[in-house]
Amino acid sequence: MAELLRDIKLQPKIYKELESDSVADYCYVMGDMNYRLNSTYTKLNKDLEQTRNVELDQLHQSFKKGNYPCYQEPHKNFLPTYKLDKKKPHTYVNKKDQAHSYCDRVLCRPNTCDTLAVKSYEAFHEVLGSDHRPVCLH
Repeated sequence: MAELLRDIKLQPKIYKELESDSVADYCYVMGDMNYRLNSTYTKLNKDLEQTRNVELDQLHQSFKKGNYPCYQEPHKNFLPTYKLDKKKPHTYVNKKDQAHSYCDRVLCRPNTCDTLAVKSYEAFHEVLGSDHRPVCLH
């Protein structure tokens, strides 16, 4: 992520010392971030509610290490978005005992004193065709 942000070219005459993700009031990063849960399919399949434990989440562990400074993720009220059956809703697939994961994320960096009013942060488990499910922040 740091490399991507460094490579974004800003107009140097206007934004001399600014980081590229601090120019706008809000900066969003979204997509398949490929962070997993530190567990196994076998352990989590018995109790999907365990997937909400942020201590298991590699992204939140990355936050604690100082990665993605000033970025935040809204509270998730949805189940993991990966690895699901491409043709059946709400059906997880066991891939080498790899834990279900929240790979698909939306992060926000507020660069203003205004608070971000999140109406919803959800996954669309009924949208089929991929082993990931799309997420939406409103």
